[in-house]
Amino acid sequence: YLATTIVGTGVRAWDMTGVLPGEIRLHERMPSLGWVLAESVTPSFLMKKGETARGYDFRAFSWSAIGGDRSACRLRRPGEKDGRLDGIVLDNLHASFCHLHFSSMPQLAERFVAAAEDFMKTGGPKKKTLRSEKQKQKSKER
Repeated sequence: YLATTIVGTGVRAWDMTGVLPGEIRLHERMPSLGWVLAESVTPSFLMKKGETARGYDFRAFSWSAIGGDRSACRLRRPGEKDGRLDGIVLDNLHASFCHLHFSSMPQLAERFVAAAEDFMKTGGPKKKTLRSEKQKQKSKER
């Protein structure tokens, strides 16, 4: 629901919140299922660039905005060389279809808890979404 649009298996689409850029598309069959290595390509509160953790890629959706300089990680199956980009890092968000296995990299849990504690201490970030930035830009253009 955080994306701009969700498209069902047919041609019907629903507008969503637009907090994150892109379109989510439901597939009739799961395009990916199984254990992967997730290498961070964009640093976040959870992973530093280049760190690798194991995860389970379990998804029935694809996201059109995956890729580019904000991708969270590159997912590779064991023995696979290139893999594919997945997820997004935006401010204090690290989102991905891959479910990271925290025991494969214990620092994940430590960093998650530290980020939650920091959030509670500071009262959280100022609300900022891509949609509000676009609305501000349109207002300036008027």
